[in-house]
Amino acid sequence: MARLIRRLSSKFIRKRNLPDVVERFVEEDFGVTSAYRHGYPNQPSCFAFCPVSRLLAIGTKDGFITLYGGPGVEQRFEHEQQVAVTQIIFLPQTKQMLSICGSVSSVYLWNLVDDTGHVFPIQVKSCRIPCHGGKEKICFSHLPYHSDWIFLGTTFGNVYTVNIKTCKPSNYVIYWSNANARKTYPEHPGEIVGSVEPPAELSRLLLA
Repeated sequence: MARLIRRLSSKFIRKRNLPDVVERFVEEDFGVTSAYRHGYPNQPSCFAFCPVSRLLAIGTKDGFITLYGGPGVEQRFEHEQQVAVTQIIFLPQTKQMLSICGSVSSVYLWNLVDDTGHVFPIQVKSCRIPCHGGKEKICFSHLPYHSDWIFLGTTFGNVYTVNIKTCKPSNYVIYWSNANARKTYPEHPGEIVGSVEPPAELSRLLLA
């Protein structure tokens, strides 16, 4: 019985005159588009939360920032370059935010809310710190309370200052050699990992 079925099936297949199908694809037949993004951002590198506006910002290694708020509030935007976002800072008593891309020593100022009151981030200004021809990277930032200046520590142990309202760097730079005037460290101490104002002397800055 099995032999008969094989014979019949082989004759049926031979009698069918099926044309050969040749499929040729060209480059125009393919395309990758992003229709919708949902869920946790890929490769997160930093985050920040604003308790006043109740916004959570998550930066990624490819230069994107995603904002999460109340129901239906989710905005994703990107920087000019696809580099890692190392720090995000919500500016107090404003509807603005700073983002820092340390590998390119750049600072970006964003407006978070449009004229209609909806969350719609727009880049307002940006600046790049002239750090030794690009070899020096921003690795730490510190914004003192009620201050218009943010301190940016680098991998070379220096500290630069940027005005958060104009997003322009200042000529005032704290070089590690000047901060080490007492020769506490005979060699280079390394990169900046922290800073704080002493409670009794708010005009000074303690660097680590």
